[in-house]
Amino acid sequence: MRRAAALFLSWRSLGLASDMSHSAGNKPVLLAFQEARAEGFGERAVRRQVDTSIVDTLTAHVSTVLESDASQHVHSGTIAFISQSHLIYARDAAQVEELADSSTVILQSLERNSRFFDHLSKELVSESYVRVTFSAYVSTNQSTSLGMHRDEWDNIVVQLRGSKRFIFSNGQVVQLNPGDLLLIPENLPHRVETPDQSIHLSIVLLKRSRVDASSDRPSPYDIAVHGGRESD
Repeated sequence: MRRAAALFLSWRSLGLASDMSHSAGNKPVLLAFQEARAEGFGERAVRRQVDTSIVDTLTAHVSTVLESDASQHVHSGTIAFISQSHLIYARDAAQVEELADSSTVILQSLERNSRFFDHLSKELVSESYVRVTFSAYVSTNQSTSLGMHRDEWDNIVVQLRGSKRFIFSNGQVVQLNPGDLLLIPENLPHRVETPDQSIHLSIVLLKRSRVDASSDRPSPYDIAVHGGRESD
């Protein structure tokens, strides 16, 4: 099995490397996310900026997950590829290589494969948000992306490498460059474009009101991500 970093569209050309020499450490990263969460989500997306050291820290930890054996992501069901209308989960290494050439790659639930993201996930749970999960999106301008869609959760996006353009149904257009952070409120229709190459981190914040702890029913996130799972 080839390593994930080699499979996922030559990430080192984007400067992705497991270099912690300029990292900010856990506390500044957690504080930046807590401040963004505390700012709240309105009716429009809001762009902010984070310090370069925080971007470097997040990039290094994402890189560590990317560089792990791709087989563990296949077996755990945490590697997905975007088609025009749904997600496709690779069934084996051959399909990973096939799909990585033309589709946006998503490494889901980073907290399951990283102590760093696991710690952040637990610390960001609050009275309002009962579950927090991290995903890394990797794409080029040749990658398939979802059309206009809405998510049933608040989302914090941090651009790590390259650029990403978010187009919203209200006419708002936001282009993210490394260090940009974007707050996207739940149910705001949007689509994305990748001008060249891009790696961004997505932090899903599931509201307590949308997750019934006493019920066996899956959350909106689980339904959206795993409910329509395709294996072909």
